[in-house]
Amino acid sequence: MSSPTGDSTTGEPVNESNLDAWLRDDLFAEATADKDEAGLYGFRSEGLERMIYERLLEREAERQGVDVAELHERATAGASVSDDEVESVWVNNRERLVDSTFEEMAPRIRAYLESQKRAQA
Repeated sequence: MSSPTGDSTTGEPVNESNLDAWLRDDLFAEATADKDEAGLYGFRSEGLERMIYERLLEREAERQGVDVAELHERATAGASVSDDEVESVWVNNRERLVDSTFEEMAPRIRAYLESQKRAQA
């Protein structure tokens, strides 16, 4: 592991930006240490997709004059799930859930469907 201050002979103080850069380098090295070329490509591809997504969100939020959290809230506001949707999932999967009652599973089914709708939004 390298030193967060860079060259220890310079006497430069450690500040937040030095530490953050060092941590990023260290975490990247740790996350990619056991990956082959294909694994590293996949890791970078996922990172690129997340970076593009975040930048698009930031630009759209700026265009609408809101912050990213507000934009996200607006986009996911319609992620509610009806009782009929929950019951439909229960009916279609009842064979696999024989040890559970609808009352036990309904909150879990609703949470799952809401997360799916938020992801789509």
